Amino acid sequence: MTKHLALEFCSLSEPALCRTCFVHPLIGTPRKTVRGKAAGAYLGVGSFEWSRAVRGAALLVLKARLRKPDSEVDLLGGARSLAASLDYALDKQPGWMSEMFGEDSSGNSILKRLVLRSNPGRKRIGPVALTFNTQFFPVANIEIRIGDRAVLDDAVIAYLAQWLEWDDAHQSVTVAA
Repeated sequence: MTKHLALEFCSLSEPALCRTCFVHPLIGTPRKTVRGKAAGAYLGVGSFEWSRAVRGAALLVLKARLRKPDSEVDLLGGARSLAASLDYALDKQPGWMSEMFGEDSSGNSILKRLVLRSNPGRKRIGPVALTFNTQFFPVANIEIRIGDRAVLDDAVIAYLAQWLEWDDAHQSVTVAA
């Protein structure tokens, strides 16, 4: 079974994750999810809400896909950042993680193996740092889609990542106001 991770965004104008597909030998059957509280008409498919932690996971994957060899981390952030939200979710293992990535034989989300963390839980002063684990899953096996089209241009992937970062910063300002 070939490892594969596909993230499908709904549109380029306001990027939001719509669907995912994850294939890995540890989970057997492919894990497919759609955005929403429930899969509804999509039989045999899981679901996820477009939460801060899911946004963090999507951003981590986008940045891993774009990573230069000399990059240190994919996501870095303090309280209320997408990095901190994903870090917190990795500790709590909400349902969307199992739906999206499956679990190993010990009941741990495979996403925990996909993410390397420094300062998990922000137990020390400073930000949490997250990096996609390329030893466990090659970034060449990541597919980014917008609707039914594969994105091959790194500039478009960079735009998606920038949008998620901008949207998060904009929402933080809006909430604080």
